[in-house]
Amino acid sequence: MYNQDARPLSFSAERDGPRMLLSIRIFNTLAAYISAGSSVPTLPETIENLTDCASGVGFSAWLFNDTCTDVALQIPYDHPAHLRLARLLKATSLSGGPLAPLLARLHEHNLPLPSSSLSTSTSPISLSPKLLLSFPRHQSYLATLTSVGFPLTSFETSALKSAFVTSRGREEYRASREAQIIGAAQWVIWDTQGVWRRWRGETVLLAFVATQPRGNEVLGRWGKRAEGEKGGGQGQGKGQGQGQGSGLWQRVLKRVPSLSKGGKGLWGEEKLLREELEDFRTEGMDDWGFIKRSFVAAARCDEYGEECRGVAAYAEEVMVRWERKEGEKEG
Repeated sequence: MYNQDARPLSFSAERDGPRMLLSIRIFNTLAAYISAGSSVPTLPETIENLTDCASGVGFSAWLFNDTCTDVALQIPYDHPAHLRLARLLKATSLSGGPLAPLLARLHEHNLPLPSSSLSTSTSPISLSPKLLLSFPRHQSYLATLTSVGFPLTSFETSALKSAFVTSRGREEYRASREAQIIGAAQWVIWDTQGVWRRWRGETVLLAFVATQPRGNEVLGRWGKRAEGEKGGGQGQGKGQGQGQGSGLWQRVLKRVPSLSKGGKGLWGEEKLLREELEDFRTEGMDDWGFIKRSFVAAARCDEYGEECRGVAAYAEEVMVRWERKEGEKEG
């Protein structure tokens, strides 16, 4: 729970007329739910209050999103209150009330909806990286949504990497790493259940691997195998492409926007990447073990928030169960 006595949350969004009053009401409802104290409203009570707000004059998707952002920006990025806020939004989206379809659309891509937009179906491609990454704490708030059912998209992951890799701010860097860890964990958790959208998962997995010790070495092996199978090409060697990974990783970053737009003519490379990642799971399990050890390290790292560590630990647990299941099949 968030201690408002130490650092009070204050309404700061600029509104006018009825919209300002409605935004303040939404803000106070959210702040009350995540704050420590003896009179914290229950989850059903909070959902009911938010539903009442949705019937107010001037209510819209972007007003609701901006108010949520206003709350999230004031919470230290690694504070557990972010997860409580995310769970509230997830529960509201499943409540069946008037806010449910709005939230489902609003957080479909885990992207902030710009105030200038009146649409709740804004494509992630139409949002510039500058707009996408303007709020470091908001990115962390969005990342926590993945642990309660909202997956990170490949576009967001690549944008996070390209923008944060040159950032001097330690907080922004940690938010980027957490987003990559959670995204990769989701791939492992959901893909072993056969319900993950493969291309998205593979991209966030590559982003995660690129940040790990020996990560470029692993990506270099994947890239060399991929280039060899295409015929005549040469992948980058181990240790090359510092900060970028292998030639395979560079190609992934370049084609993510095209794939997000539903571009055609890339099926050959996409299919090849799938095969490469299938190899990494089946050829001796060496790289699978590397990923598992990386999750263990993330789960034990005090630098990350508790929700990130928890998701990493769960991903490692799922990998262990998957190995046991495969071992039973072979036995």
